[in-house]
Amino acid sequence: MLLVNSRNDPITGYSFAANVARHFGDRAVLLTYDGHGHTAYMRSACVRDTTDRYLISQILPGPDTHC
Repeated sequence: MLLVNSRNDPITGYSFAANVARHFGDRAVLLTYDGHGHTAYMRSACVRDTTDRYLISQILPGPDTHC
């Protein structure tokens, strides 16, 4: 499972996303967008490419991946 969260998300705090990722253990990877905003997909080509790669090919990024 791929989880995506902005480091500075004013709605869904980063600590919440980190806890969800920990809950799923090795079945999930948290992709961190080191920026601001509630959604990261349209804010970063890195997030878009990584997310698209997962959705199309089911290839997860490595642990602790940041964009």
